[in-house]
Amino acid sequence: MKNICSALVLLLMTTASLIAGKSKAPEGFTVTTYAGVPNINSAVCVTATPDGRVFVGVDPTGSLGKQQNEGSIVCCIDKDGDGVADEFTKFADVDHARGMYYNDGALWVMHPPTLSVFYDRDGDNVADDSKVLIENFSTDMNIKRGADHTTNGFGVGIDGWLYIAVGDFGFIDAKGTDGTQFTLHGGGILRVRPDGTEMEMYVRGTRNIYDVAIDPFLNAFTRENTDDGGGWNVRLNHMVGGNAHYGYPVYYNNFKEDMIPTMKDYGGGSGVGALFVYEPETYHGKYGNMLYTLDWGRQVFSHDLTPNGATFNPEQSLFFNERVTSDMAVDGKGSMFVSVFGGGFGFNKNRGIVYQLKSKSAKDSVGLENLDKKSKSDLITLMRKDSHTVQQSVQKEILKRGSDKKIVSGLEGIVKDSNEKLASRVAAIFTLKQLLGEKSHKFLEKIANESKVREFALKALADRKTQLGNVSENVFIKYVNDTDPRVRLQVSIGLGRIGNKSASQTLLKLTADSEYVVAHTAVKSLVALGAIDECLTEVSLPNSKYYAGALKVLYGIHDVKVVNGLVDLLPKVESPEISQSIIAALLRLYNQEKPWDYVWWQTRPNNRGPYFEGVKWQGSDLMVNAIKAKLKGFSGEQKIKVALGILKNRLKPELFDVKVPANLMINYLPKIETSVASFEEIALSKTESLELRLKAFKLLQETKINSSVLAQLKILGDWKSENEQVFKDLEEEFVYSTPIPNKHLVQKISWAFVGKKKKLINNVCTPIALKLLLNNYQSVLTNDHTKAALTRAFKDAADSPIVYEMIAELKIESLRDYVLAATKKVKTKASAKKALASLDAAKNSGGKMVMELAYEDVLEQVLKEKGDVAIGEKLFIRQSCIVCHSVNMSQPAKGPYLGTAGKQFSRKYMAEAILKPNKEISQGFQTVTITMNDKRVLTGFVIKEVDGEVELRDMTGVSQVLPEHDIVKRESSPVSMMPPGLAAGLTVNELASLLDYLQSLNNY
Repeated sequence: MKNICSALVLLLMTTASLIAGKSKAPEGFTVTTYAGVPNINSAVCVTATPDGRVFVGVDPTGSLGKQQNEGSIVCCIDKDGDGVADEFTKFADVDHARGMYYNDGALWVMHPPTLSVFYDRDGDNVADDSKVLIENFSTDMNIKRGADHTTNGFGVGIDGWLYIAVGDFGFIDAKGTDGTQFTLHGGGILRVRPDGTEMEMYVRGTRNIYDVAIDPFLNAFTRENTDDGGGWNVRLNHMVGGNAHYGYPVYYNNFKEDMIPTMKDYGGGSGVGALFVYEPETYHGKYGNMLYTLDWGRQVFSHDLTPNGATFNPEQSLFFNERVTSDMAVDGKGSMFVSVFGGGFGFNKNRGIVYQLKSKSAKDSVGLENLDKKSKSDLITLMRKDSHTVQQSVQKEILKRGSDKKIVSGLEGIVKDSNEKLASRVAAIFTLKQLLGEKSHKFLEKIANESKVREFALKALADRKTQLGNVSENVFIKYVNDTDPRVRLQVSIGLGRIGNKSASQTLLKLTADSEYVVAHTAVKSLVALGAIDECLTEVSLPNSKYYAGALKVLYGIHDVKVVNGLVDLLPKVESPEISQSIIAALLRLYNQEKPWDYVWWQTRPNNRGPYFEGVKWQGSDLMVNAIKAKLKGFSGEQKIKVALGILKNRLKPELFDVKVPANLMINYLPKIETSVASFEEIALSKTESLELRLKAFKLLQETKINSSVLAQLKILGDWKSENEQVFKDLEEEFVYSTPIPNKHLVQKISWAFVGKKKKLINNVCTPIALKLLLNNYQSVLTNDHTKAALTRAFKDAADSPIVYEMIAELKIESLRDYVLAATKKVKTKASAKKALASLDAAKNSGGKMVMELAYEDVLEQVLKEKGDVAIGEKLFIRQSCIVCHSVNMSQPAKGPYLGTAGKQFSRKYMAEAILKPNKEISQGFQTVTITMNDKRVLTGFVIKEVDGEVELRDMTGVSQVLPEHDIVKRESSPVSMMPPGLAAGLTVNELASLLDYLQSLNNY
């Protein structure tokens, strides 16, 4: 499914151990296997009705499957109340169901690229007809790749909106029933009315969210997906609306000031379902008022939320210890239902379970039977019930019946009763709003005088842009200084929705609010208003209190009027600080986002910001001379600050006649051949700090080209004489993580650092160079042409004793015959015999080799045997695992991230993944075959796509950068880039040690 694209999914689980006896929930819950194969399978989403029916979205094609006519929705009923469903009905045939919601005979279903509502008009749990609410609600990636980053689950608020989680495929020209159209590049939340009208973006800048949880007070929560080593981890976010931006991918690294910060970062993982449960009467303890989130690779969690200004501080706890979960739902009686998809991404009809977790406080009835026959008084009484399920059901019934004086009076009575529970009052407010539309506004303005319900009254007033005719901005301006930051948040958002520029001064004040989410949404509202004149006036005022906020607004509007206004102001400003900030705003405006070409940015997009792909526009050249003129009067320190801004905005320093010092430039030099000399110069410099020099070396490691490898050898030789400790720390990693891709590099290393024609070069680099060549010779990743070149190199060096010393140190069994031949030569006899003894000792010390045993026998033994973590860590390096996998966040992103393997996967699954790498392939790391316009055909997996370039890593670990415009075709393959046989040369004990090491990793 969509959000299971964690890099750790390479080591996936199956459903073999998914039995209720091993699944634990907190005390007071009874856990049963509610449904399983063959009645349901591959459960991607689940919803439940107040009376206990459970609808399961079935998708055997998996997250990457493209098969059609395989999905369905199954209605499950537990007729005898034993916690196990015993009646199953196919409700509808639906491919790729990703989210569902049931109310009064209607089931809303998100099945990308469509949002539909299905109607069961005769109550037989089979859909009679359906209606499309939103079409084109994804991109063609939904067909090309599968439904894994597409439009996903959704939550339904008491305000009547459907809040839909949009993965980072985005969507193109999504169209609602009223003709409204939207296009979104990337992820976010879109909301729409239940009839498919009034589509609008709620928030932007998310990565790949699967679901949205909505509480009774209209707080929205999501659990984000990690981007597998790019610095974006699982994030628990409070989505505040107001077109707020959450940072992905352009802000979170270098422009954090322009995004809403996460409530909590939980490290690696794969967020899926999210649900807020507000059912205090049918759940014991705290569990009836709780946020729950699910993590595909981890488990099900509960979150205690403590108010913190306009948002919250969350405290996460393990709730249910099942993994490979996908979604969660509640009925109206006190039972939760957790869907478990099961292992694998491909087509499979033999996986998946739905669990029931029944609370000890569960009830047989909450009074919703025969709701359509309830009296008006009964409906008002039920609305007072402390149950979100009951309130949503009653609200639907009231709206279906239409406006009625007695109902309106009853709802107003609930709202006005300050002793009534707040959830009931909020439910009554938004029922009135939906029932009466603009006719409710007079009452809402009046009740806004009471502090307890003020934020909700303001939110309801501006909630629908189609109903703003009689809404005055003065009602909102009145509360700009309210002591409650949640009220100020609604003022900030509401004034932007009303759209009157007369509110600009109020919004400018809010840009300086002490509560960040208030300030952020105020900026967004001013940008939406296009308040250019107001903000230019503000930044020109001496000692303006709202200068910073006004400047944020201005650099969010690409208009020549903004550029000219700031350029005119710049020479008049005397303060260096203000001058620098104006220049910073102009630099931000130099580029704008390139119009989307409707191609997905893949799992590792450019995250340098401030644009995914910036391009010049008509205002770009208007600012250059003004900035250059101003810089002439700057001090060296002031120029450095401007230089940093130039680099952050991915502009060329020479454009503004600025020189950048090494400690700044190193962070922004592209990892291409032209940068190698600069990196090498910094690394070898005795005047730069050791920290900076080490950084330059690390950047050379990421620049996988021939000249970079030669530079690294030279640097390591230089450092060996200067700093022994640094040398020891880096040499082993270099030797084992540096692939040699071609015979040309073999020749260059051999001639420069080893020697040619049997003339040895005796310098400090020679042992390192030899070990690099030897390791690549014995690596299964090395191609045949390179191996042949290495064979010739060793033949040339056959009379050099140091070669055999290095073979002994590395214990390379594949060169035994080479060593035996050397024992017969006078010059190499002594060193060769020592090497032979080292090889014999290694062969006899570890027991049976993996290659000597059948797969089943290896698996059985390695699961029983205890290894050594320290040995496993060395093997991880020496078996070339480090070439394609990072194990901590400080290492550059490579292939699937394994830093959290110990937290996520059992020993068995890791052993299977190593021994049979094609069994499961991590999403985002499928083998790709690329055809270039010069007829070259290249194979690898895509590391990232930045600025029109695709970085492809091949099976040897070598990366190359390809201009995107030169790519003719790109196709995926089911074969893993991880070659079979990597463990063949290990003993069973060594493989056990490698597994022990992987199980020890927990580097979130």
